[in-house]
This record gives sequence, C-alpha cells and structure tokens, in this order.
Amino acid sequence: MKLDDILSKLQNVKPLQNGEYQAICPAHDDKKASLSLTEKNGKILIHCQAGCTIESVIGSLGIEKKDLFLAEKRDYVLAIYRYKDMKGKPYEVVRSFPKEFYQRQEDGHGGYIKNLNGIVKNLYRIDEIDKTNPVFICEGEKDCDRLFSEGLQATTNCGGAGKWIDSYSDLLNNCEIVIIPDNDVTGQNHAKQIIASMKEKAKSIKLLELPDLPPKGDVSDYLNKNKIENLLILVQNCNEYKEQEEIYWLPDLVLREISEPEKKLLFKTGFKRLDDIVEFKEGRFIVISGLPGYGKTSFCYNLLIKAAQDNICLFQNLEMDTEETYCRLAAILENKTIYQIKDYGNSENKSAWKVNWSPLLMLNNIFMDFDKNYTMESIDRLCQKVFPKVLFIDNNKLLNTEVETQSDIRHFEMIAKMCKQLAKNRKLCVVLVAHTRKDTLEKEPGLSDIYGASAFAQLADAVIFLHPRNKDEKRALNLKVAKNRQGKTDIIPIYYEEEKTRFTEVTR
Repeated sequence: MKLDDILSKLQNVKPLQNGEYQAICPAHDDKKASLSLTEKNGKILIHCQAGCTIESVIGSLGIEKKDLFLAEKRDYVLAIYRYKDMKGKPYEVVRSFPKEFYQRQEDGHGGYIKNLNGIVKNLYRIDEIDKTNPVFICEGEKDCDRLFSEGLQATTNCGGAGKWIDSYSDLLNNCEIVIIPDNDVTGQNHAKQIIASMKEKAKSIKLLELPDLPPKGDVSDYLNKNKIENLLILVQNCNEYKEQEEIYWLPDLVLREISEPEKKLLFKTGFKRLDDIVEFKEGRFIVISGLPGYGKTSFCYNLLIKAAQDNICLFQNLEMDTEETYCRLAAILENKTIYQIKDYGNSENKSAWKVNWSPLLMLNNIFMDFDKNYTMESIDRLCQKVFPKVLFIDNNKLLNTEVETQSDIRHFEMIAKMCKQLAKNRKLCVVLVAHTRKDTLEKEPGLSDIYGASAFAQLADAVIFLHPRNKDEKRALNLKVAKNRQGKTDIIPIYYEEEKTRFTEVTR
C-alpha cells in the first residue's frame, strides 16, 4: 500500500514542509488534526499526538500492519536454502527483504509453518560432502553456495553464528576442515566455538582469516574481487590451527597473584564449622546435593536469608510454588512452624497477617523466579538485568539449555560449564541444588553419586551433601563437605526442624 492510499482514507489532510502529512485521527474524537504520517525506509510511519495506539489507528482505517510497508518494498523472498534433517525430513531457511531470515517446514498440505518443531537440525548440503576432500565451514548458506559454484565443498549451520552444536561435529569426523569466519567479533567467536567442538574429531583444522575484507565481510565479498585460485593459495599457505598455551615466568605469576584483589566473601552461612571450611565468594560454583525430601531447598532458603543481608540475590525455583516458598521464608524469619504461617496467611485477622508476613517485605535484596521453563541462557540474561551477587538454582535435574544435546551426559556437562562460566564472568557465587541418586540412602554419598556426577563433581569449587545419619530419621542429618577446592573437607552434624524450615548445628 502507498502513502496516498492511506491519505485518501483520512479527513483534513494537510502537507507539511518536512515531507510529513497531518490529518484527523480516526481513532478518537479529534478536533486538532493530531495524526502525523510520513514515509521512511520503505515504511509508512503513523503517530497520533493524542496517544492513540498504532493498532487502534489502522484498525479504524480498516488496514493491517503489513499494509504500512510500501508496495514496491514490501517483504518478499530473496533466497530459499533447503536442508534435510537427520531423519531426511526437508526444512528451509528463507532470506527475505528487508534482510531477514526465518526457518520453516512443510505443513503436509502444500504450505509451510514457520517453526522447526520436531526437526532434528542438520548441516547445510551435508549429503553432498565428500569427506575425503577438504570441507569449508562458512557462516551462511550464501557463502556455501558460492564455494560450491567454484568447485569447492562447504557447509554451515542454520540460525547463524553461535548456533553450532556438537552433533554437527560428529558429521564431519576425521575431515580436513577449513573455517572461514566473517570479519567481525561475532564471526571470530563462532569460529572458536566450532574449533572447540571439532578439535578432537577433525583430521585437521585451518582457521583462514581473509585479507582486505570490509567490516562484516565474508568469503563471497572476497571472491567478488579475487579469483578462486587466490583463495586456494591462501588455504595452502595457512597453517593448521593450534591452541596457544600461555606461559608465565614464576615471578610474573607471583606478582600477578599479589596484584589481584582478593575475591570478596559474600556471606557467612551461620554454621560455624561450615564457615570455617567453605567460603561463599564471587566466582565460586558450589553444589548442594542430597536425596529428595531431606531439606536441600530448605537449606538454601536459610542460606538465602543470610546472603540477602548484604547482597542482591536471585533464586530460580523449580521445586516449590510461590506460596510454599513464602511460607518457608516467613517461618525461618519468625521461628514459627509453616502451618502457623499458613493459618495466619489465610486468616481474616489482618494484624495477625502483618505480624507473620511483613518480614518478607523487608527482604529487598531477593529476586524470586518461579518460571518452570527457564534455561541456563535465560538465567544469564536475567542476571544481566538484576546483577545479583549470589545466584541460587533449584535444581539441576529440571534445568535446560537452548542448545540441543544428544545425551544426558553432554546435557549436564553443558549446565555445569555454564554455571562455572556464569560465576566467573558475572562475578557472582552460583549455588546449584543437585539431586543425589536414590541408591545412596543405604550408604554415605560420594561425588560419583550426584545426578549428572562427573561434570558437577569436576567443575564445582565445593560440593556439600545433606544426608541422613539414619535412613529412618529425617531430622538428624550430616552436612558432608565432600569437595572443597579452597580448603579441607569435613562432616558436620546438624538437626533439621522441617516444620520450621530451620537447621541447627550439633555441637560435639
């Protein structure tokens, strides 16, 4: 639709000197010609000075948002890149104008649906790859097609930079790989991600950074100005990629350690013997593990209240709902049973309600998130908004990532690595609740008994188990510090009052 078509639907239209038009707004009883209209970058821009929404204005005109794109520049398909998933099912990546990419699959009725639900993603043109010859990896399908047209073979992943997954590397096992990144930071990071995934699988890897590329330039830009022979010479002269190991003289290491400020102790737990052993500092990744029903989440609530006295805390909760969480926190603060808190919370006696619930209003440093579908990536994004110093995640078994994995082992490895990176990069203390395997009720738990064991046991700075001293008694527990990268390990007897969500250290 053109601007003139919309102007013809309006009253009291007046052109202004800046190329805009003014008219009566059809969405309200307009006496002052409050509506302004103009063309910019292939779109028709509409704004009501009285505050009417764009939806109400175009609804009054009987048009849709898509009609605001100029007819000669309306969204249309520039290219379609066809894939086959791991099971042979076709799907497509579509490039449209203005530059935009979306993915779609057949709907079974001759049309398409714009999602990849049920699709097991694959590499582009992978069925045309001869693994006995070098394979080029680019950042986009356009570049792959260009290299194929020049007699080479290339592949890429759909979704763009940062979307490479380890299962893709398995498809190129024992291949000679040449990675050609786009000329920007995103391209460099994407290349590093591929290298990290393929370094144990590829026969060889070359990272070819093309000369004289413009910002964000790619191999197609290079071939627009150079012959394919020039590219092949660059490939031939490019050395195989080798990770550079940092080497330091001992005095430099000592001076660097002295010059770095000591990491801040964020909080003390209130358990003297535990505080003497484990330090909850920024950059630390700490796992609290135990069997279901033995107080892991309740223990974290106690730590949360201590931590929130001086730090902003974020608690990601999958185990309990909002009411149960608030009741347990109030029970800890007021030293009352959960049932008393619930009774007062349901009471019509407002004074009783205030006495038992008002302490929660003082916990200004606590952010609670009860989203049942959160991922490690969404937690990271939330941390960038909230800026917590202590992050509690309950629990590892229900966590997810936005990256596909082929096994539980890889899934938990990814979660553990992301927890570690989150603690380091965001300079916070990550406390993760992890389940212990069910068969540990009959024995004292060890690191191999954590659900997702190897990854969490290896990467955690400290691992603390809550375990019953007697399998028939839930009150008498041990805090077992099974791993502590910064100090010693120990077993600390505690007493758990489940009805009050409180723990007491047992003195010897």
